Amino acid sequence: MFTAVDPHEAPFRSIVQVEAYFTDGAYGRGTGTLVGPNDILTAEHVLRNPGGDLEAIVVNFEESPTESDTSQTFFPWTMQVNYPGQLDLSDEFLSSEASSDVAIIGLNRPVGETYGWLDMRSTADASMENQAVGYPDWAEGWLIDTTFDLSRSVNWLKLGPSLTDNGNFSLHGYEVGPGMSGGPMLDAWNNVIGVNSTEGVANRLDGEWGMIQTWIADNDRIVARPELPLIGPDDPVPITPTERFDLGLSWVASDSIINTHTDWFSF
Repeated sequence: MFTAVDPHEAPFRSIVQVEAYFTDGAYGRGTGTLVGPNDILTAEHVLRNPGGDLEAIVVNFEESPTESDTSQTFFPWTMQVNYPGQLDLSDEFLSSEASSDVAIIGLNRPVGETYGWLDMRSTADASMENQAVGYPDWAEGWLIDTTFDLSRSVNWLKLGPSLTDNGNFSLHGYEVGPGMSGGPMLDAWNNVIGVNSTEGVANRLDGEWGMIQTWIADNDRIVARPELPLIGPDDPVPITPTERFDLGLSWVASDSIINTHTDWFSF
């Protein structure tokens, strides 16, 4: 069962459409959730492409087909992207890989102060009240909130929402599809308890909880200070790396602040 919801109303105004552009010309689209002042939670596979590097991200706020959305574009020097880096992009994406299919985008603008952000919760249970939210391609621009529908479930041995064998949320029984990747699984109190990954699975956040908290804390350093100009498409003249240094933007570590934290898995 699904409903088209108003992206201007809480909690849905904190859910965004994410468009990723790559250096080889490829393009991907998914969903994300503001979980902090400048932090977007999404799925890793939305931000990765085997043929090219991430070139830019367009974030669409309050997106709907009935009016112009508010879009902001972020380049590698105006954001940092963190993900576990465990997905095998050279082959078919497997539902078992959903356990590590999360990412945090850090923006240099505190957009959450405008649109609000949602709290996260780990170790949540499968429940009839959980909602999978996102921008599926079949909805033609509408933000969709979908709840469990037994008639759509392929597992008749479980008469309700369930967890998969590896502890993630099963999406069987939810009306989901491409474009919803990276969108949130919400509980009855609109806490983010999972991330939509494949058509049948949503990541439960538990395995990456520590990493997610570390990445969010690290994003605080990249928010542009008020006395300094914003870096990005709103600037009348592009700012070169040398000019950024001259302006005192020493908090920018490099032209590309895209990190894969595979060291977390070294044990």
